[in-house]
Amino acid sequence: MKRIGAIVDFLSGYSFKSATYLLSGKHGIVTIKNVQDGFFVPECTDFIDVTPSNMKNHCLLEVGDVLMSLTGNVGRICHVIGENYLLNQRVAKLRPKIKHATHFIYYTFKNRSMIQLIENLSLGSTAQMNLSPIQLGKQKLIVPEEPQLLKYEMAILPLYKEILSLLKMSSVLKQTRDRLLSRLMSGKIDVENLDIQFPDSMKEDAAANA
Repeated sequence: MKRIGAIVDFLSGYSFKSATYLLSGKHGIVTIKNVQDGFFVPECTDFIDVTPSNMKNHCLLEVGDVLMSLTGNVGRICHVIGENYLLNQRVAKLRPKIKHATHFIYYTFKNRSMIQLIENLSLGSTAQMNLSPIQLGKQKLIVPEEPQLLKYEMAILPLYKEILSLLKMSSVLKQTRDRLLSRLMSGKIDVENLDIQFPDSMKEDAAANA
C-alpha cells in the first residue's frame, strides 16, 4: 500500500491572463474543455505566441502526456495528442514518481472505483466540483512491485502506441473534414462535374426512398 502522492506528481497548469490571449497563435491553451473522458480535444479557443517567463517547463505539453481535470467533471483523464500546447490551471499533468508506472497510473485513474473516490473527495456543487490534488495524494493505493509493473508496461506499450497513432489519425481526418465542409458550403469547391460513385447500399436506399 502506498499513498497516491508517493507514486505520482500532480503538476498544476499556469494561470494565464486572458488579456494576452489571441484568436490564433503558436501555442494553444489547454483547459478542462480539452480533457474529455479518455480522449483529448485538440481544438483550442485561446492562443498565445510568447510563453510567460515564469511558466514552469512542465506546462509545455508533449504527445502522450497524461492530463486530468480538476474542476467540473473532475477526474477525466486523457493523453495529449498533438504539439504546441500549454497547460492552463485547473488541469493537472500526471508524472510518475516510480519506475515503469506510466500506464499503470493512467489505467488506475480510468478505473470506475478511482473515479468514484475522486468524486467523493471533491468539493462544491455537482455542476462545479473542485478536486484538491493534495487531498487525492493522501489516499492509499495498492501498487505492484517493480517486476510486475515492468511486465504490465511491456504488455501495454504496443497497444498504447497503436491507440496513440489512431487518435492522431482521427484528429487529422477530422480537421480535413471540417476544412472540406467549410469550402463545400461556401462554394469554393465545385463538385458539379465530379463523377461520384455511391456504394450499392446507398443506391438501394435511394431507390427504396424514391
